Amino acid sequence: MSFYSISFLIFMVAVFLFYRILPHPYRWVALLAANALFYASFEARFLLLLLLLMAGSYFGALLIEKHREKAKQILIALVAVLVLCLAFFKYANFTLTSIEKILGLFAIPFTAPALKILQPVGISFFTFQMIGYLTDVYRGKIKACRHFGKYAVFASFFATITSGPIERAGHFLPQLEEDTPFDYERTVSYASILLIGLVKKVVIADTIAKYVDSAYNNLHACSSASILLATLLFAMQIYCDFSGYSDMAVGIGGLLGFDLIRNFKQPYFACSVREFWASWHISLSTWLRDYVYIPLGGNRKGTLRRNLNLILTFLVSGLWHGANWTYVVWGLIHGVAQVGENMVVKRKDSKELSRAVRFFRWLVTFLIVCLAWIFFRANSISDAFYALTHLVTAGEIKNTFLNLGMSAVSVVKVFVMAAGLTVYDLFSRKQDLIPLFRKQHVIFRWAVYVIFAVLVIVLKIHNGTDASFIYFKF
Repeated sequence: MSFYSISFLIFMVAVFLFYRILPHPYRWVALLAANALFYASFEARFLLLLLLLMAGSYFGALLIEKHREKAKQILIALVAVLVLCLAFFKYANFTLTSIEKILGLFAIPFTAPALKILQPVGISFFTFQMIGYLTDVYRGKIKACRHFGKYAVFASFFATITSGPIERAGHFLPQLEEDTPFDYERTVSYASILLIGLVKKVVIADTIAKYVDSAYNNLHACSSASILLATLLFAMQIYCDFSGYSDMAVGIGGLLGFDLIRNFKQPYFACSVREFWASWHISLSTWLRDYVYIPLGGNRKGTLRRNLNLILTFLVSGLWHGANWTYVVWGLIHGVAQVGENMVVKRKDSKELSRAVRFFRWLVTFLIVCLAWIFFRANSISDAFYALTHLVTAGEIKNTFLNLGMSAVSVVKVFVMAAGLTVYDLFSRKQDLIPLFRKQHVIFRWAVYVIFAVLVIVLKIHNGTDASFIYFKF
């Protein structure tokens, strides 16, 4: 049940009405039922797995709090179970095929069995939420939740379970206790965020996707200019796809009275890779900082150890994204880039730099991010290296757009979308545009809403296929 399907629209209206009609003490029941129904729409058989993991982490947190003398051992055991579960469903085949290739280098015969394992939707997200919850209880940052139903709402919230944001229990659970009355202004404001997310996904990301796919699925037939253009388009596609999902999740959560973590803050304006990760997939980057980087020692054990911890953290980030060496290399690039920045660049707020220095740092950062996207998008390591090595070769430029299946009209359309997105993000850096927009005349506001809604509907029909969000597979 996609966020931009008719079935989800009906589902969301029903949930919203039922949630608002119920007295506050019982609203969690509506949310829990909605969570179960939404997750079952993808793969009902995994509801039992989700229930078992929720029960394990719920009772595990109570044990951690009750038996402080053995809390560390209990935490390690629980985290190990969650990680092993994630590893089995997501990395079993990847591990076996990797072993086969490594043994093949030493002429050791081994044929990896092809295991038919279906990956549960959102497993990377809800396991991280549960690990974060258990760790926070162990550290004493939060109290273990005594209400299983409310904990289950947190662990399986339908707005975030498939692709985040990765919520923290200390942020989400207290909001369940708040009686948030219906407020027209708040409802319209969050509906606006939801609509912006739909525009990013349907109007921009899904339109661009076919051009990116045509290049990356047939790299050897593309000129260097076409590969370069496809890479730049993918940078825009994945940003609009994922930030669009995050906007929709925030909008849906807001309609139900929850303020969810904001996952993006204009990342392509970053002047360093470190700044990029402070504004890209924020819920993941802060999770990795708090539950991987800091436990490894962070920057407390000298420069060499700090650099190693950075690289290990981003290797985890890469592997978390998918069972493919392309993601591992993508994570390694970002880790090495941050180590390099720490060695050669004096850490300083980019606002304090001159415009020329800011522009140079922005350009270098954007190039590093886009080069890393090649590995993220490529179907294999060999394809990634082919694209990388052919970016700087001489090639025919006149067929650049034709190689991607772009007509003159589509070129103009993509240019307009890119320009509009850039302007929107540029102004959003200085202030939140939603409250500013809400101050405009009601006729103007609703005219914009209608135009955006029509664009979404028309392009949804035109694009045809029901393209899933990129991060659904993670």
